Amino acid sequence: MFSSKKQANGIFAQLFQNEQIMTEIFYYSGTGFTLKAAKILQKELHDKVILKPIVGLMNSGCTISNAEKVGLMMPLHAFGMPSAYRRFLDTFQFPNAKYIFVLVTCGGAPAKVYNEINKHLKHQNKKLNAFRYAVAPNTFDVVLNIGSSKKVKDARLHFNEDVKNFATIINRNENSIELMYRNYFGDYFLFPVMRMLNRKTAYFNLQNDFYVDNKCIGCGQCEKMCLSGKIKINDKKPEWQSNVSCQYCLACLNLCPQQAIQVRKTKTPKIDRIFCPGTVYKDIAAQKEVNSSGRSSLPTAKG
Repeated sequence: MFSSKKQANGIFAQLFQNEQIMTEIFYYSGTGFTLKAAKILQKELHDKVILKPIVGLMNSGCTISNAEKVGLMMPLHAFGMPSAYRRFLDTFQFPNAKYIFVLVTCGGAPAKVYNEINKHLKHQNKKLNAFRYAVAPNTFDVVLNIGSSKKVKDARLHFNEDVKNFATIINRNENSIELMYRNYFGDYFLFPVMRMLNRKTAYFNLQNDFYVDNKCIGCGQCEKMCLSGKIKINDKKPEWQSNVSCQYCLACLNLCPQQAIQVRKTKTPKIDRIFCPGTVYKDIAAQKEVNSSGRSSLPTAKG
């Protein structure tokens, strides 16, 4: 698309300057909950807000933002940041950012993702001003079939309200770090061990356990929304390419319109899918490409 990374950065920087963008939110969403939270903030924040999909930005070669207020939004993966978001923060720069906020959607235990994000920001001599978790349904429950505690279920009921309350904090430019409830056994032993095992074993080789059953109609939506590009349609059936690493967003599993995608040695054929109401595959696929302004190039559904 661009002849060099320097040219891409220059074009994007000029576009950002011309648009006088004050707030940019960089998001990653597999099943729509993080995207929903980003849209709520876009509506509630007083500044002009532009949503930027990190997958599309990395694909385009854009590695810089000139926004003065920057938001980072992601789901919790394996008790930490999604692998794609780690790669994004390794290269992306926010030289003009005066206020940085982070919202992490999670299905239960918050873990210590806050520390992980802070380390990345410190490399840019930036500090995190505001941080929140927003509890949403755990999309991995489809694979693991683990019930949630009453505390977690109750917290999910306040998802929209919690995001709106966070918007109030951001509008006031307040320094506010809220780490939800603490679990010291989890924080200092269980979560670090599970995070290490999941990363070392690639979720215990989960990427090789996906398959499609006879309900598949060959619509190709899974290929379009696969954020890693791992799924390719061959003879009207999806195939998971062994030479491409999965991002474990579970969009293919949860958003397949026929619930035809399954995981071996699990109860996925009998379990209903989990995704944000109103989310369609185009919402997720839109993250893979951005137009000249850095926005998602595909239209997104409301909700």
